[in-house]
This record gives sequence, structure tokens and C-alpha cells, in this order.
Amino acid sequence: MNQTERNLILELYSKTSDEILNTEIILYSNRALIQGREYHTFNYDEKFDSTNSHTIEYNERENRKKYFGRILKFIQVRENQFCLVKRYLQINKDSFFKKLSIECAKYIDKFFQIVELTDDSFLVDFLNIKRRCIVMNCEGQMVMSMIDDLEEMD
Repeated sequence: MNQTERNLILELYSKTSDEILNTEIILYSNRALIQGREYHTFNYDEKFDSTNSHTIEYNERENRKKYFGRILKFIQVRENQFCLVKRYLQINKDSFFKKLSIECAKYIDKFFQIVELTDDSFLVDFLNIKRRCIVMNCEGQMVMSMIDDLEEMD
């Protein structure tokens, strides 16, 4: 367990010492079944060219704001299950839209987000995962779209 993971778990359980880390079994996995859908970590998906089961839309516990993230690990502490996620930040679409026709741009704006991956890591409860997303590299920018109906993407 790296220091970031330690800090996030301690913060989640409102602990200031490593007590929970020394007294609880902490399980890790590269795959998880969440709300009937299989998800993978980014490193697991790297083995397969056509897989993108590691990008998600989620909400934080404190608010209902929508976020996007890349799953790095699945973690279970006690009976609680989490994803360690790096957050995607939505960025201004204007520069990307300049490359498209007006007709094309209106559909891109409705169904896609332009994002960049941050260095910020978060623990996301399985219950806060809303759906799977897919990220594509297009013209040097990362374009994301949400996916609602696929059970697994292997």
C-alpha cells in the first residue's frame, strides 16, 4: 500500500493513526462486479487492446456533483468496497470545436466531454458509481462519452 492509499483510507475512517491498517484485513483486486457490471483497473485493461472497463462516471459522498475517473485499484476494508480513482477534469471544449463543423460540434457537445487526467486520487464507494465511460484520443485531446447498456467490454 502506498502513502496516498494509506492517507485516503485513514481519512475515510477518520483515523489519525495506522490503527485501522493494522487491525483490519484490506483486500485488493484488479476486477470487480459492481451493480451487475464488470469493471477493471486501468493496468488490467492495458493487456487488452479493445477494453475500456476502467473509466467511470461517479458522484462523491458529500455532494451529487458528477465526476469522471480512471480506476486504479479495487479495495475492500471491512465490508466496504471502494475504487481508487484518478479524476478526469472536464476542460473547455472551444478549441476542440474549432476543428469541427457547426453541425458536428452540436452533437459532440451533447454526448461527449473533453477531459484531461489529473494526479488527484480519490476513494469512490461502489454505491456512488453511476456508469461506465469510454475515453478516446482525438486530435491530441481526450474525448469521453458515457455508456449505459454494456455489461462487459472484453
